[in-house]
Amino acid sequence: MQRISVPASKVKETLRAVVAERPDYVYELPAHMVGTTLDGVPVTEGSCLYVHTAEDGTRSPGCLVGHVLARLGAPLEKFEPLEGTGACNVVPVFLDITGEPDDVREAELELVYAQCEQDGEATWADALEVATRKPGE
Repeated sequence: MQRISVPASKVKETLRAVVAERPDYVYELPAHMVGTTLDGVPVTEGSCLYVHTAEDGTRSPGCLVGHVLARLGAPLEKFEPLEGTGACNVVPVFLDITGEPDDVREAELELVYAQCEQDGEATWADALEVATRKPGE
């Protein structure tokens, strides 16, 4: 699969846009997905998935990073073997983030930190706030 080339600024802008649409959202796995398996791995209560599959088989972005990656063009059908893998490993599968090295690293870290906070049951706004906090703040 060819990675999507995207400027670091666009990654950060997209993260902020997704959060702005649902700032108070706290990630929740659809109940019908608990007990299913994805690529042989059981989905348990508390799982966080990049992509949700409706009972009719329709796919939609699930977690915060899933929404960002999908909005940047990542195909939803390619996520299944990556479910259960941290954002730090999933993002580079789909994105080739471009720009100055410091900007690229900052965009990557914002996604990873936002995902970690979201996984800890933070609202998406709180997850973004933590992810964008500068050292010493």
